[in-house]
Amino acid sequence: MPLTFPSVLTTFSAPLDRWDEVFHLVSAWRAVVTEFPGCQSVYVFASADGASVSGQVLVNWDTVPERDAWIANGYTAASMFADLDPPIQAGTTSVERIF
Repeated sequence: MPLTFPSVLTTFSAPLDRWDEVFHLVSAWRAVVTEFPGCQSVYVFASADGASVSGQVLVNWDTVPERDAWIANGYTAASMFADLDPPIQAGTTSVERIF
């Protein structure tokens, strides 16, 4: 079996006029998450399309139990977006990073 990395992928869409808020929040959140034991890396991708910004947050972990514990404790990017006022819709899924 090829080597894979347990990961969490969060997708979101935010109004363009809230991009500064989202950018600074994700930057601070990323700095905290990278200190968690077992966190390998955090990548954030975004693109503007008209009046909104679509993005993806990918968090890579050393092991499946570390990833699953992190999800169970509610530290995902989606939970962070849900706490905003008004909330930003986001979805999270567990994935395996291949390369």
